[in-house]
Amino acid sequence: MKHTEHKSETIDGFQYDNDSQLYKATIQNIDFMMDEYTDENAEYAMKLASAYHLYLSKIMDFLLEDEAFRDDGIFPDQNKETLLPALGTPSILLLSNNDGQCSYCNQTLDDTHIISFEFSDIFDDLYDLTIEG
Repeated sequence: MKHTEHKSETIDGFQYDNDSQLYKATIQNIDFMMDEYTDENAEYAMKLASAYHLYLSKIMDFLLEDEAFRDDGIFPDQNKETLLPALGTPSILLLSNNDGQCSYCNQTLDDTHIISFEFSDIFDDLYDLTIEG
């Protein structure tokens, strides 16, 4: 079910935001977004919200492997215990009903960077880590 009209109504917790032109919802303290509402994406968001905390260790390992978190990187001296609270609330952009992009826009490691990565399925494959700022 696709909605082509952009109204402010709530659909399965998702509400269209005129400023960003995205459907948005907060589910289990995770901000979800999609550019076009589908029932499949809404179901996928629910599955991701339920699974996110189970996959945090894997996500932390993936992030910490990046050169940005090495001793000479922009975020040195980080480990799972320090990184997790510093990341803050994740924002997940649903790219389809089987993949998405997770971003940490309000991380407290610095005042500049946004940390993002892409994933498929229920965090089965993590890839394309970017640190912009």
